[in-house]
Amino acid sequence: MLEFGLRLDIGVFTARLGAALGREGAILEAIKTVEQALQLNPDEVVYHPEILRIRGELWLKVAQSKLAEADFREAEAQAQRMGAKAYELSAAMTLARQLAKQDRLDEARTMLAEI
Repeated sequence: MLEFGLRLDIGVFTARLGAALGREGAILEAIKTVEQALQLNPDEVVYHPEILRIRGELWLKVAQSKLAEADFREAEAQAQRMGAKAYELSAAMTLARQLAKQDRLDEARTMLAEI
């Protein structure tokens, strides 16, 4: 896409490539790919919450729960500022699942109830 000068949607496509790499077990390569996705077209912020959510899920695969939680919270906050309810709910649900695994059920319920 870059070779042809196509920058529209390149961030989200690259992040999805990272997610696919993560599903195949290439976690470190996946994280690098998602990091690239965040840098490829920084002016295109519409997909930023989803890219952060994907990176958060990858952080969980390498036992970096604090980094994952930070990404989920930032994804939710960005989506909320943009009024992107689908991305906000997706990030919140992913975070809620993580909080539930940490026995933080009340926090998860409260957060989802607000959305």
